[in-house]
Amino acid sequence: IDVQCLDFCLLRWLRVERADLYAALLVLSALVAAVIAVVAWLRRTAPGAIPLTILALAMVWWAMTYALHWLSPHQPKPFFWLDATYLGVVTAPTALFSLTLQITHRGHWLKRRVIILLLIEPLLSLALLWTDPWHGWFFGGQRPLGSNLIYQGGFWFYTNIFYSYGLILLSLIFLITQFAQMSGLLRSQTGVILLGAILPVMVNLVSLLGFHPLPDLDLTPVVFVFSSLIFAYGLFHHGLLLIIPVARSVLIESMRDGVLVLDRQNRVVDYNPATRALLGTSGQISYGLPIREWLPQLANIETKESGRLLIPAANGEQRTVEWNTVLLSNDKRQPIGRLVVFRDLTDLEQAYIALHELNERLQAQLEENKVLQEQLREHALRDPLTGLYNRRFLEEALPRELARAVRLSYNISFVMLDIDQFKSFNDTYGHEAGDKLLQAMGKVLTTYTRADDIACRLGGEEFLVVMPNITGDTAFQRAEQLRRAFEEISLTYHSLCLNAKISLGVALFPQHGKTPAELLRAADWALYDAKQRGGNCVVVYGK
Repeated sequence: IDVQCLDFCLLRWLRVERADLYAALLVLSALVAAVIAVVAWLRRTAPGAIPLTILALAMVWWAMTYALHWLSPHQPKPFFWLDATYLGVVTAPTALFSLTLQITHRGHWLKRRVIILLLIEPLLSLALLWTDPWHGWFFGGQRPLGSNLIYQGGFWFYTNIFYSYGLILLSLIFLITQFAQMSGLLRSQTGVILLGAILPVMVNLVSLLGFHPLPDLDLTPVVFVFSSLIFAYGLFHHGLLLIIPVARSVLIESMRDGVLVLDRQNRVVDYNPATRALLGTSGQISYGLPIREWLPQLANIETKESGRLLIPAANGEQRTVEWNTVLLSNDKRQPIGRLVVFRDLTDLEQAYIALHELNERLQAQLEENKVLQEQLREHALRDPLTGLYNRRFLEEALPRELARAVRLSYNISFVMLDIDQFKSFNDTYGHEAGDKLLQAMGKVLTTYTRADDIACRLGGEEFLVVMPNITGDTAFQRAEQLRRAFEEISLTYHSLCLNAKISLGVALFPQHGKTPAELLRAADWALYDAKQRGGNCVVVYGK
């Protein structure tokens, strides 16, 4: 009897010692999880920090209630603290899944309706767990008395296991996919998070295979605490949250250009808000939707690197959107998708059209100004009454004509002419009649001069015709032609038929002078001589 009593006391002592050891381990895990929760909460503005805080708090609850199960011989009811752990048990997979979505750039999936759907199964599991004595759906009578683990039960027990491991499996798939697509520092950061997610799954699988390093102790909360440590290390120490999601949110989300990510099958993977605004898409774009079904204009995106889209605008007009693609590759240079950037060119095109129209108007204005300048120049160089060149033009043209004549070795004839008795004509018939006579003189000179000749009105009734490359005899004959043409004019003025005669003097270059002043003086002397001879005649200087 003494030996049996001794064995009983020894086994009880070993149980007490084991309970204390397990409780101490669980309390330590809860404290570590509490520190992680505080650190994550202090950085709650970073994407993913809130799910990590919830995951850490779930671990605090799970570990502490499990520790109370080992330390409390007297409980409100059997398995009270063990059942209480389930608040943390059902929360952890959902928090891990939410954390994974934000890390893998799928945080926009967490809309209100999605969060409600994710919470339905955990809340229903808790309700069925605590009401199991009335229906037996959760444990199904499979719970042995004195058990410290929950490894079997009814149909909802396995439903909860399937749901929880389904979320964890999805999380692993998302992390593995991102790990395969990343490179460099981003790849190592994703690898750290992936390790933290795989760890509890591996420990659970080992436990299900019958290996228990600590008998009767569920190591899942302890391992989840280690996973939370790894998550915190990857997120905060490596700056994964502060570099990738924040940079994406600040840069990509705030870009005025649309950014669309396609996978290898040209299905929509990600996009920023500007994409919907530029392409006129109301609501969200369906993820996984082939681009050819959403934008048929981009059905040939595999063969084209750029193009333009005409998007209907709200005002009934069309906007021009340019798109360019960039091929995305992994570390092995294998294509994994495409990045499509959209840019609104409407304002730029309108500005170009406006600039083009303005340029055309400016060109037209310049042409008009040029014409006006030519007209002003013509007005400045022509006599307004007769339309002939004036003395100013003659002063500019004579040096050029003399220089050309010297260079090409030809003569120039100067014919100066004057209307005979013009003062008496004005006094008799009036200045208006005199102006008409001057205009008639201008028409005669315009009609009987060549294109190379220069016909000028020197002032009053005095005119000059410069005839390049012409001999003296020919100049005399042409002067006679001008005299006869003017003499034959019959000017009708107030029922009167008026006419007049002219006198002409001819001087030759270089025979009668080598400078404009000398030649004009010689022509003037010849004209004076014609006047002295009674007028209405032609006189060559020196003859």
